[in-house]
Amino acid sequence: MQGYKSWISNILIGANFLLFFLAISADKIVLPTFLSWTGHFHPLLLHLPLGIASFSIILWLFKRNFSGSSFNEIYELTLSLSAVSSVFTALLGLFLSKGQDYDAVMLRNHLWSGVALSFFTWFSWWAFTNLERVKPFWTYLQVFGLALMSFAGHAGGSLTHGADYLNFPDKKEIDEDVQAVITDSTSYFQLAIRPILEKKCVSCHKKDKAKGDLILASNPNTTSDVWVAKHANFTEMLVEMVQRIDLPITDKEHMPPRGKEPLEPQEIVTLKNWINAGGNTNEILASIEQNHVLFADKELLLQSGSKIKMYTFPFLSSKKLASLNDAFTVVRQIANESPALKADFFITKSFEISKLDKLSAAKEQIIHINLSKMPIRDEDLSMITLFSNLEKLILNQTDITDKGIPSLKKLNKIRVLSLSGTEISIKSVPVLAAMKSLEEVYLWHTNITESEFQDIVKKYKNIKWYFGFSPSSTDILPLNGPILENKSLVLMENDSIRFKKSISGAIIRYTDDGSEPDSLSSQVYSHPLVFSKPVTLSVKIFKPGWISSPTYTFAFFKAGLKPDSTRWLTSPEPEYLGAGVQSLTDNSLGKIDQFRAGNWLGYKNNRMETLFKFKPGDAAAIRFVSVHYGINVQSYILAPQYVEVWGGDSERSMTLIKKKVLPVLVKEKLNEVGTSAVILEVNKPTRYFKVIVKNVDKLPTFHPGRGDRGWIFIDEVFFSK
Repeated sequence: MQGYKSWISNILIGANFLLFFLAISADKIVLPTFLSWTGHFHPLLLHLPLGIASFSIILWLFKRNFSGSSFNEIYELTLSLSAVSSVFTALLGLFLSKGQDYDAVMLRNHLWSGVALSFFTWFSWWAFTNLERVKPFWTYLQVFGLALMSFAGHAGGSLTHGADYLNFPDKKEIDEDVQAVITDSTSYFQLAIRPILEKKCVSCHKKDKAKGDLILASNPNTTSDVWVAKHANFTEMLVEMVQRIDLPITDKEHMPPRGKEPLEPQEIVTLKNWINAGGNTNEILASIEQNHVLFADKELLLQSGSKIKMYTFPFLSSKKLASLNDAFTVVRQIANESPALKADFFITKSFEISKLDKLSAAKEQIIHINLSKMPIRDEDLSMITLFSNLEKLILNQTDITDKGIPSLKKLNKIRVLSLSGTEISIKSVPVLAAMKSLEEVYLWHTNITESEFQDIVKKYKNIKWYFGFSPSSTDILPLNGPILENKSLVLMENDSIRFKKSISGAIIRYTDDGSEPDSLSSQVYSHPLVFSKPVTLSVKIFKPGWISSPTYTFAFFKAGLKPDSTRWLTSPEPEYLGAGVQSLTDNSLGKIDQFRAGNWLGYKNNRMETLFKFKPGDAAAIRFVSVHYGINVQSYILAPQYVEVWGGDSERSMTLIKKKVLPVLVKEKLNEVGTSAVILEVNKPTRYFKVIVKNVDKLPTFHPGRGDRGWIFIDEVFFSK
């Protein structure tokens, strides 16, 4: 027994003093990748000390049911396990906190309460074993420990879920949500967008829990109040939001992340349509008329605000309902008190027509089916007619043609039918018009022309027909920017650059020489682009009768040749070490809103000097050296003063190959935030390269930090063919 106590004592002494040392140095230490990874086990392990501590309290309360010696042995063992599990849980929590986007105050509260709890459990074990005079006060001591454990747990919960996680909803907020009156002066944002953000986004993006440095204000007054973030501009942030929503559910960049309640298809459509319309937070309902791009969404929202319809068919059992769901199919109730169900399908490649067969178990309860982008053909529509109570059917961007539309006549309760992006033509309209229950039909981006649509509206007035946004000849509207389809700006071998546009008939034009694209002479983007060297593209969208989009600049890099070894000659600042020297050659770019995490290496007191050694075969192939850097002028992070590339056959015999001096900061760029790159062509095949990046010695007089030294942040150095 004494040997066991000696081992426990040594472990607790070493682990607790290590914990204390790391805690007081938390802002300065940089952890190896492995230790950062072990921090992910903190949420798993933390339940162990909580359970053991609770068990020890129960043991103490019922100590009279044990004989003296047996109780002491069991109780000492319980206290020792509590102390050991507490200190290792605290260590893993500290590891987890490094590089995460946590509120500094709440992180400090949780860190030090965890340290205090670890020392308390250590003291409890030692005192019970060695200090008899504390036992008369033992109950009070354990009550204090319970209070300390509760505070540490509350601090951890606040850190994870936000400080208001346990707050009871404010009555005023409840009244606003439940009793709000919708009028013509109600903003579309408050009616349509705010509820989605509150339900699916704000839990991770609020003032005291700003994941990715992004805060979504719950009640904004202006566009600038909606998003408080370190993004280059509001438009770029919205474009990134659409890209993340469109990613596969399995992608780690997908939003909302796995484990969080996903956006429903209609919520995705609502968000994307609002973003594509400009993301205006002040636009009121009265201004969204029939020719407005958001008109159809507004109508759907106003209709959905009505009372829930009552159905007489029975509820589907929870077991059967669960059996209909899988990773790419979601079947759920339209409301808790309703037996009616809606079915949504995700990921085109995962869809099989047999999934509709599987849904026949709920053919009576399903009233809404969303098959957008699924490989549905005309001959498959007969299976949909099995759902006798179907009221809403979404077939957007499927392979449906005029041939399949007559099959839908058997749906005698269908109210809403969406055929946007299909190949149907004017031939299908009389068939649709004859369906007595049909109330709304969406025909965006079909083979029906503008003039044909006007005739349809006049001839078949019993149905509301939606044809999308058709600006009049007097309207001059701004275009949205291009959407980059590539997931990364680092191109693998044979990879291409792909853009898409949100408005049909628009033309994407680009330049690769740094000039502004124009509507006449700039190159037209018509197919994916392939470049043999790093390239910076300026891209803009044009359409007659429209205001051109803003210019978007994208710097693309070919995946770099891997050095045989990489070594710092000067070290970054201790708090900005990224993932170590390998950050410079991992073909992964950092994010401009996360300079404290990821791959960024920050230099202030030294210029960056790094040595790269290559194998002879790779050295001969190197033609371009590209240095990618970040910019946040207000945060003292500027473009480099100059970049030099040195080369030679050995570390001691290197000469200057290329040098580029960058323009000095001007007052017009005082608010610049973004990334850029210096691309240097080298014609000397050498095994050793030394890259020097010099920061600005003195910030100019118009900068708030005038006279101070500037920072440089580097995340990648590419060596490409």
